[in-house]
Amino acid sequence: MKNEAIAVGDIGGSGGRVSILSRNPRGYRLEPVHEFTHLAGEFHLPENGLPVRRLYWDLFAIYNGLCEGLARIARRDVRLVALGMDGWGSDGVWLSSRGDQLFPSVIANDGRWREAREEVDRLMPGRERFDLTGTYPDDFLVVNQIFWMKTHHPGIIRESRCFVPLPSLYHYWFSGEIAAEYTWAAAGHLGSVMRKAWANEVFDRLGLPLGKMPPFRQTGGVLGRCHADLADRLGLPRFAVMTPPNHDTACAFAAAPVTPGKTTLIISAGTWWCAGAYLPLALVNDDVFESRFSNVGGVEGAVLNAIKMGSLPLQAMRREWAQEDGKQMTWDEMGSLAAAEFRPDIDFPIDDPRLRTPPDMARTVARLAGLAPEAATRGKLAALVHQGLAHSAARLARSLSAVLKRDVEEILVIGGGAANDLMNQWLADISGIPVRTGSPSAATLGNALVQAVSLGWFSDIAEGLDAIKSLWREKVFLPGGKGESRG
Repeated sequence: MKNEAIAVGDIGGSGGRVSILSRNPRGYRLEPVHEFTHLAGEFHLPENGLPVRRLYWDLFAIYNGLCEGLARIARRDVRLVALGMDGWGSDGVWLSSRGDQLFPSVIANDGRWREAREEVDRLMPGRERFDLTGTYPDDFLVVNQIFWMKTHHPGIIRESRCFVPLPSLYHYWFSGEIAAEYTWAAAGHLGSVMRKAWANEVFDRLGLPLGKMPPFRQTGGVLGRCHADLADRLGLPRFAVMTPPNHDTACAFAAAPVTPGKTTLIISAGTWWCAGAYLPLALVNDDVFESRFSNVGGVEGAVLNAIKMGSLPLQAMRREWAQEDGKQMTWDEMGSLAAAEFRPDIDFPIDDPRLRTPPDMARTVARLAGLAPEAATRGKLAALVHQGLAHSAARLARSLSAVLKRDVEEILVIGGGAANDLMNQWLADISGIPVRTGSPSAATLGNALVQAVSLGWFSDIAEGLDAIKSLWREKVFLPGGKGESRG
């Protein structure tokens, strides 16, 4: 009899991954099956007589990547029983009654959303929305996108069946079922972390179309089953389509092996850094708001979270250099270049908004650092970004200590950054705080664990984490020291 497997579809800002968690009499195994790249389409569209740069998600490239991953699972010696998606906590699509896309899915950093936020703030101040939802009023929140659509394209809203969050879109394409899962809905000022429901007051005050939102669904359980025709084409049984945390931050934090009794800054280190702490209940007060932390939905309790720039500049420079060289530099090669240029006293402005979507990342990094062209070597640019990330972590630790009224005792790095030994040692050196690593695949692991609990593999997340803790090797980095591995 084939071993059972759970599939996870992770959608990131520049790539996606399909992985499986399988079980057999000897234990559990987590492994990637297919990784694919998807890049936002770049267009220069006329606006007031001038071309304006717009970036749109390629939703069909993501779908094809997911289907290829599922087809590869069909060729393995496992029996797929379930699939669940996760992605970032903003962006979505307006669908017609026939399921067609009515408006492109625009990236969260689009300038139109920043403009919309100004009007949203006038109608309902950000602090008031924070008190109702628990979430800090950032520019990229989906509430600003929906308000902009209401103002500029009311006809599309009238014609639409509903607005579908990006991870939920793929659940819909696989099963025909639409829902807005709690952790996603609570990330964008549309839902309340405290009440685990739509924030009706926000919809009312801003005149947003609550009737055009999909059904609100709590985390966990079966949403539907894969279409029979699609499952047959992929070579799979009609697997269950699940409702894991649709917000990748909630997935990652669910798999964070926090040391009991310690005050820990958790950094889910990927394209963006989602950093904060797991709390039993949302923390809504002046200190949290002024520190620009958000409460976002967690699998158990709330996640006190701040979104900061992550490895996006490194990823972009790596792509640019690959175009110049005709081959791609490895991450180890980039780390070696950076190590030779390390200057702990230099705090590069890693959170400058100009780093979010520049057409030329290397040149932008050099300009922000005030480097002359001849001084902007690849090693210098890579070192600047790493140093900026390390100083950012130190500031986050100080902010979290101030908010929680106790010192941060350790930094726990999960996600892709957990595999970056150079960066983690620099985090320890610059912050003066020990750094410990969890799973490099934390979002995948958290997603899979929630599905596994829903399917009865484990009684709860804690039991699941204990069962699979051997799937990664923990490392500890001490200030002024070197990393050490643990079992």
